[in-house]
Amino acid sequence: MADHKYCYPPEFSVLKNKLDIRDAALLDETERGIVQSRILEGSPGGQFDAAHVKAIHRHLFQDLYDWAGDYRTVEIGKGGRWFHNYQFIEQGMAEVERCIQAGKLGQGMNADQFGDYAAGVIANLNYVHPFREGNGRTQMEFLQQLSERAGHELNTEKIQRDVWITASHVSHSGTNDLLKAAITYAIDPDRTQTGDKTQAAVRKYLETVQAAVSNLRDPLEKQAGLEQLTKIARTYEVMMDRETKERFLPEQNRDKGCGGRSR
Repeated sequence: MADHKYCYPPEFSVLKNKLDIRDAALLDETERGIVQSRILEGSPGGQFDAAHVKAIHRHLFQDLYDWAGDYRTVEIGKGGRWFHNYQFIEQGMAEVERCIQAGKLGQGMNADQFGDYAAGVIANLNYVHPFREGNGRTQMEFLQQLSERAGHELNTEKIQRDVWITASHVSHSGTNDLLKAAITYAIDPDRTQTGDKTQAAVRKYLETVQAAVSNLRDPLEKQAGLEQLTKIARTYEVMMDRETKERFLPEQNRDKGCGGRSR
């Protein structure tokens, strides 16, 4: 759906920006570079509330958008799913704050407990999707600060972009398992605290999708479902044990000739 409020005419597909860039690819490239520079500067701290989230967004996108740090005033969606109605973003963010405070900022939680708590916080924040653009990067900066407050180091380099997008998309459907797996893996990549819980969460989700696809009667729908299952499995390969790789990525592992190394 064309966005006549935030985007340039006549296509209404490129966001209006301070640099007056009208090409989508160029704006995307420029935005990534500028935002990365702001990330390296360090995002502002806060009380882990709505104002804190706004401050991070404003810091990251202040060079590009006049509305940096302001809630969106249009409806937006992704992948066929709509985010929170813009008229109720204030209420949605109040619920996010309650979720954060109920967990006491993760104080005293081990890696597994924190992964569960943080996944709930991020899932709620992602559903509200308070800004017109830049929600994912704002969430990641917020999560990193929340992790530090709880005494955990979030290795953001362990969270691949496709993993995060897939996990966020799945959380929109009601399960935070993949978000928890991604977060837990990022704070405990060697599994010294969490054992095989990350692997188990990924395996369980893949099995759930596989079962749903197997029940499809239409051949085209079933094929599309199998392709989507393989796509998700490839995204989460780094978190899968050998047996799960052999089960869900048989062709890929056959090419490697060993089925992958069990973690």
